[in-house]
Amino acid sequence: MPVRSIEVPEHIAHEASMGLWERDPLLSARTVLTRPQGIGLVVAAVLYVIALVAAWRPTVIVTLLVVSVLFLIATAFKFHVSLAGARYDLADRIDPAELAALTDEELPTYTVLVPVFREANIVHQLVTNLGALDYRPTSSRS
Repeated sequence: MPVRSIEVPEHIAHEASMGLWERDPLLSARTVLTRPQGIGLVVAAVLYVIALVAAWRPTVIVTLLVVSVLFLIATAFKFHVSLAGARYDLADRIDPAELAALTDEELPTYTVLVPVFREANIVHQLVTNLGALDYRPTSSRS
């Protein structure tokens, strides 16, 4: 199956890739580390290498201890959150009559992005399943 490419106008591509950063750089993920974070990371790495050179065995033992404790804390936290979340029923119960009274215009609009690349064997079934969704179609693009 040949791959179709879509020409996107330059201003749309620029807005999609740079728009948030230009409007509010603090909300954008373009800057991975701030300058102080980068300096702190480099200083920590240098100190760690110095500790490895000066006393490699205690440094490795402490490193393994810290990583193990952090892993234990993360696992305990996930377990706690799982148990806490299991106590609540977060599904909204909707009366069937109330649901039937909704018009298409009252329903929210959703965009379904389907990333497929070199997966010709599943595209037909995927498009069939998407078309079978019980929702109002507004437009479709490929």
